[in-house]
Amino acid sequence: MTNDPLNMDASSAGQPERPQHEGAAAPVESRRERRLREQRELAERMGAPGTSETANATDAETAVPAASVPAASVPASESVPASESVPASESAQSATTPAAQDRSVAAAATEPAAPAPVGRAPVREQPATLLDDVDDSAVEPVDDLFAGLTGESDHGGERKRRGGCLWGIVALILVISFAAVAWGLFGDRIQGLFGGKNDFSGTGNGTEVEFTIIEGDTGTSIGERLQEQGIVKSSEVFVEEILSRAEEPQFHPGTYALQEEMSAASALDRLIDPDARVQSSVTIPEGLTNEETYALLEEHVGIPVADLEAAAANPQEFGLPAEAKSVEGFLFPATYTFEPGTDAKAVITTMTERTFQALNEVGVPEDKVWDVIRMASLIEKEVFDEEDRYKVSRVFYNRIDVGMPLQSDATINYWTDDFDLTDASNPYNTYVHTGLMPGPISNPSQQSIDAALKPADGPWLYFVTVNFDTGETVFSETYEEHEKAVAQWQAWMDEHPEYKE
Repeated sequence: MTNDPLNMDASSAGQPERPQHEGAAAPVESRRERRLREQRELAERMGAPGTSETANATDAETAVPAASVPAASVPASESVPASESVPASESAQSATTPAAQDRSVAAAATEPAAPAPVGRAPVREQPATLLDDVDDSAVEPVDDLFAGLTGESDHGGERKRRGGCLWGIVALILVISFAAVAWGLFGDRIQGLFGGKNDFSGTGNGTEVEFTIIEGDTGTSIGERLQEQGIVKSSEVFVEEILSRAEEPQFHPGTYALQEEMSAASALDRLIDPDARVQSSVTIPEGLTNEETYALLEEHVGIPVADLEAAAANPQEFGLPAEAKSVEGFLFPATYTFEPGTDAKAVITTMTERTFQALNEVGVPEDKVWDVIRMASLIEKEVFDEEDRYKVSRVFYNRIDVGMPLQSDATINYWTDDFDLTDASNPYNTYVHTGLMPGPISNPSQQSIDAALKPADGPWLYFVTVNFDTGETVFSETYEEHEKAVAQWQAWMDEHPEYKE
């Protein structure tokens, strides 16, 4: 082979000539050749120099295999200008004969290069690389792999659309997932920004619900249980409502009447409103017996009498003296409020503890509790005016001191409805039996307890109430004085026959 300057240029560019066999069919256009051709066509449309020669060279290449034509010798001084140079892979295939090659090279050498358009650099064809020697079938799988990721493909726009669609689906899934997580974490706040607060409206749907605040509850724990019971829509909104108040709300243990589907504000208002508490209140007047007290508890608290009697069957379980056969005298008269669900034993415990509180406040010694309670229960049944309690207490103690029967109608009536002053079988008949009764006959007040412990000073042995409207009571030291007071009482009763019925 002759030393062809063109071949030397291609060799110096780093791309060896690929040999072709004689008689072989026209070579199939490789991937790189096709890309170079597309670049040349683009340059031709843009008016780049050297495009016509490149096109002629391509036509010659497709007509005759380069391996069948000997290379022409061209002087080095007549080499193709750099701006119009042809890739080495095509230079060897561009001439059909030596003469034609000489004419082509000479024409290229003598023809002046067209000036490049102003403001745009001439398009240069990229030099051939070793990729032309690589089998296209080995490259295509790799290209196909990246085509699926980038959406580019040499097989047409269909794969581009498929790859783009895949990326779109992945992006949509990511957006939806992110939105779901963000809504779960910040949905309430997002709604609040756009005026769509996660809250019910109004004071409820009409379905009443009882809600209990427990000792030690916080705003957060209350809000969580309110949401669980369907009272508020969001515990977070409930807590925000608490924090928005100028004055911090104060919660008190108890049961409150609310409704389902209340706004956070209306639920909070109910929980700090004392009138909203669901309570069972009962007032036990002074001087009632256990039987009368149980009836009131059943009516107002809803606990059956039988349950109360069963709960109180063992008096010592509540700390009463060993002499006590029942809790009579120890169910302190007062107004009580019981939460829903309070059982009979809890009620009895509350009332007996209140009695011991009164005994302690008065200062009753432990060894005097039984005697003081019995005397206080008698005083409670005999006195109208509170100031007379201390004088009545003195009368009974004076009688006990001299061995005189107490002679109280109230004691007889406690035991039986059959009033008989001579019935010795009645252990509570203080006309027959001396000293205090076997047990209390009523549940006394704290003032009667105080009077039983601290009687007034005086010699009285008798007393009688002469006016039931005013409670006026006459105290006497002798029986004669007492008979005059009794006559005064009888005259008043004649004037007020309604009291005889």
